[in-house]
Amino acid sequence: MEARRPRHLDSVDLMRVITVAGVIAVHVVAGTNRRTSVPAGAATILLHVNREVFVLLTALVLTYSYGFRETWSLRTFWTRRYWLVATPYVAWTVVYFLADGPPGGLVEALRQVGSDLVTGMARYHLYFLLVTMQLYLVFPALLVLVRAARRWHGPILAASLALQLAFTAALHYQLSAPGPLGWWFAHPDALLPSYQLSVLAGAIGAFRLPELADWVRRHGTLVAATLVCVTAAAIGSYLYDLKIRNQAPTTASQVFQPAVTVESLAVLLAMYALGVWWSDWRRPAWLTGAVVRASDASFGIYLAHPLVLQVLMALGGATGLLGLLMGLPARYTLAIDLVVVLPLVLVVTWMAVGLARRSPLSVPLAGRRAVTVPAAERPRRAWATDGLRTVAMAAALAGVVASLDLSSVRLASGGTLPSAPPAPDRVPALTATTAPTPPAGAVSDLETVEAGGLQRTYQVIRPVRPAATRLPAVVFLHGVNATIGGEEARDGLLTAAAAGQVVLVYPVGYGMSWDVGSCCGAAMDQGVDDMAFLSDVVDDVLAMPDVDTSRISLAGYSNGGKMAFRLSCARPGVFISLVIVDAVPVTPCASRPPISLLEFAARDDSELPYESSDGPRTVDGVRLTPVVTQVASWRQRDGCEVTPAVRTLGYLTTELWSSCRLGARVELATYGHGGHDWPYGDDDATPGAGQIMWTFLTQLNQPT
Repeated sequence: MEARRPRHLDSVDLMRVITVAGVIAVHVVAGTNRRTSVPAGAATILLHVNREVFVLLTALVLTYSYGFRETWSLRTFWTRRYWLVATPYVAWTVVYFLADGPPGGLVEALRQVGSDLVTGMARYHLYFLLVTMQLYLVFPALLVLVRAARRWHGPILAASLALQLAFTAALHYQLSAPGPLGWWFAHPDALLPSYQLSVLAGAIGAFRLPELADWVRRHGTLVAATLVCVTAAAIGSYLYDLKIRNQAPTTASQVFQPAVTVESLAVLLAMYALGVWWSDWRRPAWLTGAVVRASDASFGIYLAHPLVLQVLMALGGATGLLGLLMGLPARYTLAIDLVVVLPLVLVVTWMAVGLARRSPLSVPLAGRRAVTVPAAERPRRAWATDGLRTVAMAAALAGVVASLDLSSVRLASGGTLPSAPPAPDRVPALTATTAPTPPAGAVSDLETVEAGGLQRTYQVIRPVRPAATRLPAVVFLHGVNATIGGEEARDGLLTAAAAGQVVLVYPVGYGMSWDVGSCCGAAMDQGVDDMAFLSDVVDDVLAMPDVDTSRISLAGYSNGGKMAFRLSCARPGVFISLVIVDAVPVTPCASRPPISLLEFAARDDSELPYESSDGPRTVDGVRLTPVVTQVASWRQRDGCEVTPAVRTLGYLTTELWSSCRLGARVELATYGHGGHDWPYGDDDATPGAGQIMWTFLTQLNQPT
């Protein structure tokens, strides 16, 4: 009679399969829903528990495998474990680097690959392999601790939970910290301490499995009730962040927050109870075999699924299906994702992993040794068959990568697809019926234009006593979820207008947002033609008799900054300068005449990479260029000198390149901290963005 597998393996197999499916569901939802989708955000906050569960399962299996052995070789442990994780980590880092379209030049390509290897950011899921390798490194010490403190497991877990809640609260509520702690807060994903509760709970749980199994058998109703209550609380937390704190769905559903920590524990307990029931159930052999095979392939599926998703999204974009999917009401898009797209990604990836497991590339592609067939069952020249399979698989992958523009289709790539303008009878026009009151010394007018079938508005603020017949003008594009009044209050330009020095123009975004093709808000959801609107505004400004058309500047914050980059590219020669706060271009721009640039950035901005060493980040599938790289590219375009003039003002550092072609200037203003918020400068030594901006514009806006 064939020996029955240990029951704990049956439970772990089922939990592993569910967890990997949940991880892939997160990426499917993120990749095919708009960032402003409230249902997608609600699903994400529930699915995000899979990250911590994944780490916990890894610690549990490791501890169960080695915790009850009297002796085992540390050298053998590290050699075997690192071979099966580091090898696929390197292989898939290179695969995803190639899929994203490598940068030009060997040196830049090697630098990018090196950065990807160090940060785990070649793709959004590879952080887990870095975390796993860190766990392998400290595992012997962890095992000693858990064994020695067996009587103190409860207090250790309580302290660990308190620490995890404090850590996730600091991240979710964007608390700042100095030194190494602040750096950890800014880069939590790939660091093992970020998951200390999962690691300790997994290791301790391995020693307590029999007790835990008995407990869940006796308290099944309590486990289910706890899951329901905690899930409801997590959704409540999400809605609170959405409605009260006015956060975007992607921010309100982020993985590091107290609600997800508590939810992870409840989900894990429910999953283990399901695993215990599964191991107790006298199920058919074929069903057991299917789960065992799925569990065996799960690591390979985890590694490969982003590439499969990327290819499917490229095909969907080429055929128009992805655009149709994202054009549906958000709840229908989410339902189709979970019922159709998720199973499709799982099946296709499982088939690809099955081929890889029977080839010499099994370890680098699937993280497991190749499936071996007994010699008596292998056909003659089986090595040739395996080789042909490998070559065919590699050729097919190369053909797909060569035939599709994968570099433009990444996480949430639907943001890169063009969408049809909304029909005027379906989308109500958004107008500002009133404008903020200007300060003494200035007057304002509210102008209206017809653009894209909508009535759009913009505010013009003029001095009562202008300092000259023709003044410079600044067109300012507000950030997402910001009103023009809020933007006017923080950009510091109203006093200059009241002093007679500038004309200010504030276009009103649709739903307090701009459609830049990537992130976020009602304008993108509805496919509003913001380019037509802003082009009309620019034409109106050019026709204003009190504006010097050679001294028009364009400014934008965050979402408005991306729109400013796009508008300046579409209207070359109109603007003398760009002022950008917390943004980089979404799409490249063809060579244009030199234009001055002032770029503001914070080193701890969680939404923008500051330099290449921060690792790549994506928004709606668009891989963001680091701020430093973007400014360097702009300097090259403007033909600036190599060495800047550097100033340090409190925690602000400015670098100014003043000798560029045709009198252009490029300046990078870097704040040591401040995140993705408007840089006010919160001490006497550090000026805010408004002060630096006006100095920059004043130096440019000398009459010609």
